[in-house]
Amino acid sequence: MTVVEADGNYVEPFKVKHLYLYSGETYSVLIKTSPKKDRSRNYWMVAKVVSRESSTPSGLAILNYNFNPPLALPPTDPPVGPHWNDTSDRIDQSVAVK
Repeated sequence: MTVVEADGNYVEPFKVKHLYLYSGETYSVLIKTSPKKDRSRNYWMVAKVVSRESSTPSGLAILNYNFNPPLALPPTDPPVGPHWNDTSDRIDQSVAVK
């Protein structure tokens, strides 16, 4: 993912593997998929509450290639996302991709 905007302001684009959001924050990102991915199917994306134990279910989205039916479920089970106390990627500065 390449972050291009934060809270309504353009930023110098930077790449990340994970993006942690806090209440009220907004980001715009560009997603570049691998050319090796099968474009004849859709893929899951997941958002999860981290840093506090929560009963909130994971947020799920479908990454849809434009020639596939937009509501076609991916052929895999939805991902569960990180465990609520798995903050290693947020703390580890090496997750920023150069």
